[in-house]
Amino acid sequence: MEQQWYSTAKSILWAIVTQIVATFLMGVFIGLAAVSAAASILSGNSDVSMFALFTGGGMGIVALLFALVALGAYVWYFLQLSKFITLQTNKPDADAIAMVRNSVIVGFVGLICSFIPVVGTIICGLLNIAAAVMVLLGFNSYSKSAVLPQVGKVGAGQLKVYAILAIVGAVLGIIPFISFLGGICNLVGLIFLIMGWNNVSKGCPAPRVAGEPYV
Repeated sequence: MEQQWYSTAKSILWAIVTQIVATFLMGVFIGLAAVSAAASILSGNSDVSMFALFTGGGMGIVALLFALVALGAYVWYFLQLSKFITLQTNKPDADAIAMVRNSVIVGFVGLICSFIPVVGTIICGLLNIAAAVMVLLGFNSYSKSAVLPQVGKVGAGQLKVYAILAIVGAVLGIIPFISFLGGICNLVGLIFLIMGWNNVSKGCPAPRVAGEPYV
């Protein structure tokens, strides 16, 4: 069980890192595509094809590829959390991770809502806050686990700090003029997220004794 615990927790961590990196690069290439398209229009170059114009000289296609990678990482993260639930040795811990897993669904709905004109950004922000609260509740409960060894509890505590920073970041992210502070909170939170899952991966609890009740 220890090896399965370690590999699953590490997979969760790599899914998160992949999602973050892919999302960042997607944003970069979307910006480059917009700049390229604007430059083509302003130059008045009639030789530029409509395909090149609307894809920003191919940058848009690269952005789409990174978007697909981010979506795949999202699914990977969800599936690995679902697997991690089954590895928990008591019900409170399983419920805690299930709460974190369910927050992924809320966050994904928020991402879809972000494409709605005008009100989409507000809805997305509110759902992100709701997802962050769910993560906090889950990791707060997990940090009080009765079965995790000390290194696992340390990791769960670091994940709780990440969740707090995620809530602060989500709130600041929807406030005009200071939304950049939300990005700073998310960056610091990322450090705690990586440390947290790394420590949790080393904190496999003792397996349940055969016939012992699952409580």
